Amino acid sequence: MRANPTTSLNPLIANLTLFQTAYTQYAINRTGPFTSPGGATYGFQQFSRDELLGLNATEHLGNRTEQAHIEYYYEAAYYPTFPYPGYPPKGNESYISLTAGLLAPVSKGNVTLQSNSVADALVINPNYFEAESDQRIAVYAFKKLRKLLISPAMFRWGIGPNNGEVVPGINVQSDEEILNYIRSTEIPVWHASGTCVMLPREKEVVVDPRLKVPGLKGLRVVDASIFPFVPDQHTQGSVYMVAEKATDMIKEDWGF
Repeated sequence: MRANPTTSLNPLIANLTLFQTAYTQYAINRTGPFTSPGGATYGFQQFSRDELLGLNATEHLGNRTEQAHIEYYYEAAYYPTFPYPGYPPKGNESYISLTAGLLAPVSKGNVTLQSNSVADALVINPNYFEAESDQRIAVYAFKKLRKLLISPAMFRWGIGPNNGEVVPGINVQSDEEILNYIRSTEIPVWHASGTCVMLPREKEVVVDPRLKVPGLKGLRVVDASIFPFVPDQHTQGSVYMVAEKATDMIKEDWGF
């Protein structure tokens, strides 16, 4: 949304002098705009089973009910940073962004080989929004953000018509239009997980319950790739937990 410059980091991005002044202020006094990462406000929403049924998000009724399903983000800038063709950022305007992420996606991508040469890149297919449940929850989250945009707490920061909304623009209204917009701007938000899912050895696995790669000696995988699915929070804490557990297992194996 187009916003009051006092609430946005865009003036710093567009003006090198302002940027350098803010940087110096933070480096010397630990004060000023750089004391905030620009996106320090988050909110989580968990659906009940009845709410999931109401959305017809039935694919989430298996093992994806007892967790948060959506995370809402506030960014003090135009975000995502790549320009949206319908309204690219302008140097003389300031923006804040309200976005959402799916914390319990049921769509699954895949990583495959394109040849037997280690020089060839992997074929990565994120397969975002393949599941209709993910599509419905994403459209719901978008509509929720629009309601937030016109709330009294946010309304006072917007500038211009349509409560300041410039992306995707008020002309995007139907569920199909909203989903097309979501597809055109989707990003992984740094929570990529599950490319080396840990499973029992009797199954065809990349990583076993001891975090070892079957068939190889001295190799463990200790990161977010072993998660069976994306956790419903920022992944840093979960990765720390895996690392602590891996440390204990390595010590056990070596008799420490």
